[in-house]
Amino acid sequence: MDPNETVRQLAGQVRGLAAQAAQAMDSGYHSRQAGVVGGLLASAVVPYGLKGLSRGAGRLVKSNSKANVRAQWFQTGRGVLAQCENSMRQISINSRTLAAHGNSSKLLLKLNRARRATNPVTLLSTLAVILEEVAQYELIWNSEIPAELARRAAEAASERSARAALRASSPQVVRLSRTVDIFNRTTIAERLQHFPNVSQSIQGAMDALARQGPDGNRQTIASCRASIEALAIQLGGSGDWKEALKKVMPSETDQKVVVGAWNYLSGKGAHGGHDPTLAEAEHGLRITIATLEYITGKEPT
Repeated sequence: MDPNETVRQLAGQVRGLAAQAAQAMDSGYHSRQAGVVGGLLASAVVPYGLKGLSRGAGRLVKSNSKANVRAQWFQTGRGVLAQCENSMRQISINSRTLAAHGNSSKLLLKLNRARRATNPVTLLSTLAVILEEVAQYELIWNSEIPAELARRAAEAASERSARAALRASSPQVVRLSRTVDIFNRTTIAERLQHFPNVSQSIQGAMDALARQGPDGNRQTIASCRASIEALAIQLGGSGDWKEALKKVMPSETDQKVVVGAWNYLSGKGAHGGHDPTLAEAEHGLRITIATLEYITGKEPT
């Protein structure tokens, strides 16, 4: 199970315990709920320690003395907190700055809010909230960090290679891209007002980038590549964009510039082989807009 789902399930179990504790505190009776408490603990993140706690839960809560209820539930809550701490030590936030030793300490610090609680219901409720917050992060098991860092290093090397190839094939486009403001929709729309299909593709790329929904970066790259093809087809009057490009740009050197930009975009996920990052999607959009300007600048008069 991935760590996010593990933490979500644990949060649900702890929230259920908080409700049980509140009911027990109100009624003053605990014994008839012992089996429920034990069952909840047994099913919560069993691989990471709570199973051991559950074995003692039944013995812990058998007393139905109203005077003991608070102390018993507080002891249960502290035990749950300890097991959550053990789990957090095995998880890190999969951040951009993730280091080989992980960052479990950041997650452990979040548990301080629960550690300060003096009421068992408050302790468990606060712990559930913390777990729900943690589950919103992109998490990774610490045991998987070496593989993740190796993957990142490989992708970074691949991106450096791709950008080097782009600079070699399309230096003019690379220079133009440095002046492109991908957030200035008005200016870009004005430049493409005579090419509605192209403008629609670019607007779609911008929308996907802004939404950052599932697969949004890949959609941005795909729309960028489609816009280059659409402009060449419209200007060259041929259904094959590369053949159309030859009509617009008789020079093979000019064709190489555009094809080089298109190849870069294709390598960034248009064919489904790579999951582009936000930085790659933004760079791809800048390269695309610069390429469109380059093509229209070479259009025969």
